[in-house]
Amino acid sequence: MDILSTAYFPPISYISLLKRGDVFLEAHENYQKQSWRNRCNILTANGIESLQVPVVHSGGSFRHPIGEILVDYSRDFLVRHQRALDSAYMSSAYYQYYRDELFAIMDRRPATLWEWNHSLLCFVLRQLGIAPPPLTQEFTGANLDIHPKHADIYFKEKPYFQVFSQKYGFVPNLSILDLLFNEGPAAIDYL
Repeated sequence: MDILSTAYFPPISYISLLKRGDVFLEAHENYQKQSWRNRCNILTANGIESLQVPVVHSGGSFRHPIGEILVDYSRDFLVRHQRALDSAYMSSAYYQYYRDELFAIMDRRPATLWEWNHSLLCFVLRQLGIAPPPLTQEFTGANLDIHPKHADIYFKEKPYFQVFSQKYGFVPNLSILDLLFNEGPAAIDYL
């Protein structure tokens, strides 16, 4: 059994592990900065763009359980993220199909990073036809190391169509949104 940390629109390799099954989602870990917990990468006309969900830093928030980490809505990130997604994927084949429901979830403004990520992950998994993973009941400390700063040893990506591939070639390890918006229902077969 593998255990994954929460992630904001996680990379394709993360979703591939969830599709495989026998994976739990760590619901009781401590927040760690510079991880997929509050960032994702998309491909835009200007190259790879990292979207980051700001969190409230109160009294050393990096030692707090993920369920207590508040999303910082005082910073205008939500509109910026939605505009970045529109700009990057408006011309993709399936973006319009998913956009309204996705933005409605984001516009609900879940209070904590855990709620934010979990609601968005459930949306993505539902679109792919993958059952949500069970949650840990206590902190296990046994997470797989899927991290933005480390090479992903769990998944070797094959090329699929990307909106800006003529400009940048195929760019691996992007957010699952890139695959979903470009391949739509066929994304599950890719995984």
